Amino acid sequence: MSRWKHVSNLYSITRLHYMGMGLKWPYGDIEEMTHIDAWRTEDGNEEGRTVAYVFRTASGDVGVVYADSIAEKDLLAQESIREAEEELRETAAEANGGAGAAESGDGEDPPPFGVRDVWMRRFPAAAKPT
Repeated sequence: MSRWKHVSNLYSITRLHYMGMGLKWPYGDIEEMTHIDAWRTEDGNEEGRTVAYVFRTASGDVGVVYADSIAEKDLLAQESIREAEEELRETAAEANGGAGAAESGDGEDPPPFGVRDVWMRRFPAAAKPT
C-alpha cells in the first residue's frame, strides 16, 4: 500500500541547463538531479510535493536524498526512484562513451560524503523526517 496515489520522476535539471540560462549551479559536483514528486489524490488541482531527489555526480555515482522519510519504504516512491536511478546511470554511461553503467553502484550506497555535505548545507530540512 502506498501513502500516495501518484508518484512521478519526470522533472530533471542539469548543470548544463542552469549554466545555459546564465544561472550559477548550486549543487556542487552533482551533474543532474531528478525530483521524485508525489500526490495524495488524483485531483489535478492538488499541489504535489517532492519526496526525494535522485542525483548523478560528475564521476557517475548515483544517489538518493529523501525529503520525506516515508518515501524510503513506500512502494510507489521506490519504484519511481529505481526508474530515475536507472535513467541517470544510462545518462552517465552515455556521457562516458558507453562505459561505466555497471560501475555506478546499485543505488543502495549513501551519497559520497562531499555530495551529502553540500546537499545538507543547502537543504537542511531534507535531513529531517517529515
